[in-house]
Amino acid sequence: MGEDKVEKIEDNYGRVMAYYEEIDKKWGVVKRQMVENELVPAFRRNDISSIGHLVFDFTLNRYGDIQGSFDLMSPGVPMSRYMRSLEVLRTDEHVVSAFVSSTGSNIVILTSRPEIAKDHFNSLGIKDIFCLHPDNIGATFECHPI
Repeated sequence: MGEDKVEKIEDNYGRVMAYYEEIDKKWGVVKRQMVENELVPAFRRNDISSIGHLVFDFTLNRYGDIQGSFDLMSPGVPMSRYMRSLEVLRTDEHVVSAFVSSTGSNIVILTSRPEIAKDHFNSLGIKDIFCLHPDNIGATFECHPI
């Protein structure tokens, strides 16, 4: 890898980390309260619906500028637009949650009706779509392109 590419990657990483530090200054207390007062109790109740809506809230910028940080991490990919598009799924009774994975620029839609996710991704022009089916016995998944 060329020295200029390494410098560009290091520069981008530095900007992302500085951005996260700024987000925490502005939203750290709110995030902590949300985790203590809403997320942990939902986990204790095994309330996947409430957990899903809290994750939705993070994706939709209710707790800081998460979309902006993904734009910095994925230059050239319109992640803010993709993330904002998930708002229309928030009220669908078949959608538990929708978010962007922190392990990469992957958009995840948890739903009991995979065609909802497929239609949404197609409306965004996204063609690489996979449907994971939990076996509900253990932590294994089958992966099927849809």
